[in-house]
Amino acid sequence: MRQLYILLMTLTVLAAPHGIAYTQVAKTNFKGTIANPQRDYFLLRHMGRTDTVKLATDGTFDLLIEQAAANYFTVDYNRQSISLYLLPADEVTIAASGVNITEATITGSSAPYCNHLLQRIREDRAFMATYPAPKLNTIDAETFYSMRDSVRESRLQSLSKNSKNTSFITPFIEAETTIYNYQMGLDLINYKSQRAK
Repeated sequence: MRQLYILLMTLTVLAAPHGIAYTQVAKTNFKGTIANPQRDYFLLRHMGRTDTVKLATDGTFDLLIEQAAANYFTVDYNRQSISLYLLPADEVTIAASGVNITEATITGSSAPYCNHLLQRIREDRAFMATYPAPKLNTIDAETFYSMRDSVRESRLQSLSKNSKNTSFITPFIEAETTIYNYQMGLDLINYKSQRAK
């Protein structure tokens, strides 16, 4: 019986590599220039990890990122942040100003995704300029809910329009929709807690 068990275990170990789906890890080349650099580095955040990326004296950088699937990354530079969505095996080039990185120009297959995220950042900034936090506290609940629903609907329409133009991949559409819903929920919680004060 013991020999049969050892034989079965040996066959299982030998057959296992054929049943495992291997994921090909690709290298994404992320490079670019930050003109008018205010600092000589930026932080690249991804899934709880933070890497410091050093800029050359002319503001350029060039790095390889290993990834098996498309992922969100955050670039933090001089108290400014932008989100990027990088596809595997892509060559992504960014040209930004150190004064305002949200006005970045991005090329590569990932550019439509990144530009969509940059558009959302600019829209959020415009909304917050129109309705700063103290002003939101003076709005009645019905008006606030209506306003937030219109913002969410506008974002979903923008996502749909941009997706039709560039055929976004399904994981990106699903992630963005989830982010919109989550952000709306957080805004409602913040609104209710501010109104309770």
